[in-house]
Amino acid sequence: MKKLLSALLASAMVLGMASTAFAGEIKKSTPAPTTKSGSISQSAKRQPDYNVEVDVNSDNAEYEGGPFLYKYGPEWAGESEDAGGTKAEVAVTVPEGQIIDRISVHAATKNITATVKRNQGVAIGYDSAKKRYPTSNNKEWLAPVITLKAGSGVRAYELEDWEVEVDATIGYQVKDKNGYPISGRANRTQEITFTIKNSDAAAYSRMRDLESGTTYTINKQNGSLFEIQNNITESSRVKCLDGVNLYFKGKYGYQKVNLRVSTSDIAAAQKYLGDSYADCYEFLGSPKLSAKVKCRISAGKDQYVYEYNKSTGAIKKLATTYEGDGLSFQTNRLMSYIVPDKNDTDGIVKKK
Repeated sequence: MKKLLSALLASAMVLGMASTAFAGEIKKSTPAPTTKSGSISQSAKRQPDYNVEVDVNSDNAEYEGGPFLYKYGPEWAGESEDAGGTKAEVAVTVPEGQIIDRISVHAATKNITATVKRNQGVAIGYDSAKKRYPTSNNKEWLAPVITLKAGSGVRAYELEDWEVEVDATIGYQVKDKNGYPISGRANRTQEITFTIKNSDAAAYSRMRDLESGTTYTINKQNGSLFEIQNNITESSRVKCLDGVNLYFKGKYGYQKVNLRVSTSDIAAAQKYLGDSYADCYEFLGSPKLSAKVKCRISAGKDQYVYEYNKSTGAIKKLATTYEGDGLSFQTNRLMSYIVPDKNDTDGIVKKK
């Protein structure tokens, strides 16, 4: 008899534990609460694209799907590889009568960051029948909103999983004498932890195949990552930005590269060359290629191109060819380049 009772108790415990964990989806958001004028909520400023619904029994729940997050891409993230963006907002909603009293977030992967704003803990819009907001302060209430931002590094070529852990205190609304929920009050609260995540949904940017005889333009929509398709038999051009073009032709094998260029000042190198206004072009991640590529930078015939190694501080003048609207050179390691008006000697830039 004791063995039977023990077995039944153990089974009940397993079932109880299993019942606290379930899987859900990160869904596209339903319309936000309406205002007195009947328009979509203006307090929210922008309707979150996604939402998850939790309740007092959502401890250990997992919600999967939603945005694809790219460090370099359009501002707002869509639900597919071709629609990824730099950030997304996820509203955390609750069933009628419940309210989130406290909420915090922690990014469990390094390829994103996460923050949260609790707002009023529950979304409540204008009630046209009652001609008021059905809240104790007669104002619109908003659900908590989690903001996700992409954080993948410049060599994050492959799509990876992202994950965020959410801790929340959730309970039931406390009503005033008129039956309206009171801001900042909850009873019969439960501490819950749930996870929002997506599989193969974070990278530096979109990836494209680099093929023979094709022209590509790098921008936020198209991305800056390329998979070179073996041998490029006909010249292919990549317009990295206005004034910087790459021309591929040769045996590159299969390799992945990030060809984004930054134009931020490189003060130490500019100071060394005595030209604080010199144009600077930095290939992020200093991609190394299996064969040489021609790089053409917009510059005058009387200007110079210096290659700068940010790791060692070495700076040297390159042998260039003037081609109508720019200076070109060949290399298999794309680094940082400064284009001054004066000719200087090679050397080592001293770092402070």
